[in-house]
Amino acid sequence: MNMTIKEEIEVVFKQYLRAIFTRDFESMYAILYEPDVQEFRDTITEFAQNMNVFGESDDFIQKLGFSSVSQLESLSLFEFMSSIFQLISREIGQDHLNKIIDETVITHIEETEYFSIVSYQYPIFLFETWELFEGEVEMIKSDNQWKIFFKSGLKAGLSRFQADIDRYYLRKELDSLENLGEESNLTKFSVIGYKDDESGKVVLEARFKDAGEFSNGLAYVQIMTKYGYINPQGELVIKPQFLEARDFSEERAAVRQVTEDGERKWGFIDTLGNSVISYQYDEVSQFSEGLCAVEKVGKWGYINLSGEVVIPFSFDAAENFSEGSTYVIMENEQGEEVEFLLDKEGNIEEVE
Repeated sequence: MNMTIKEEIEVVFKQYLRAIFTRDFESMYAILYEPDVQEFRDTITEFAQNMNVFGESDDFIQKLGFSSVSQLESLSLFEFMSSIFQLISREIGQDHLNKIIDETVITHIEETEYFSIVSYQYPIFLFETWELFEGEVEMIKSDNQWKIFFKSGLKAGLSRFQADIDRYYLRKELDSLENLGEESNLTKFSVIGYKDDESGKVVLEARFKDAGEFSNGLAYVQIMTKYGYINPQGELVIKPQFLEARDFSEERAAVRQVTEDGERKWGFIDTLGNSVISYQYDEVSQFSEGLCAVEKVGKWGYINLSGEVVIPFSFDAAENFSEGSTYVIMENEQGEEVEFLLDKEGNIEEVE
């Protein structure tokens, strides 16, 4: 006996549900419409490449379970979708599975002979109770079999990120570089962009989530979740890759990263973006007169431009050097905080 279109769709759709909840990826993949899967992977790959400019590509790919864009491209479509479904599927007990399959109800089919939009209701056991959810899926008849278009919340997430990317480039096209005077005249303005300090005219359109002041020809900016550095023309010259960043001083900038031990530590880069002082400090100041105050395990000391410790870690607080000296704080024998004047040789004198 020939089945109606609705009956055909219901059989295939429940096979799909069973495959998802039992993690039967071969059966699941056999029901998917392959050109749609190919388009989905192409979208993911292109998106990862677009995000690479902003230092987000590796994190994005790894969250999907892949090690790199090249690995993603090397996978078969089946291997790719199996990885995706590993992220979004979950195993459930047989009793729950039977209830989900048996009580999933197709509520409406907007159908043609070869294409249908299927609305349905299905029960899910959440927080010790069964809740009824609604869903919708598109199906197409290919080679005389009904196939399902893969639908994922990931697509909505990509759209939101893409909006950030598009907004960045759209605003960048509006930059008014003819208003660019001296680098020292560039001051940031919220949301954040840069204007010429003397004329008040906008030079770099607002497109950054956070930004610093120009120094040594560069200013830090946050675009998505990471920080990089731009030049006065608004070009990204040090790719966003840092958790936090600070202004350059004496051709060194403090940046923060996660170490191999999983700790968030400060180190320093040069104006080419090279790491010149390793990530090891809990807090840092900025370089002044060739020295920088840095904190380790609750104590402050001073390093030089090469990262060598020149004044040991023995202070409870420390300031930048100015005209050969600075102020530091140490506890005396009575446990009281006392202010001292410190010179570059490490000599201290109590401030009266």
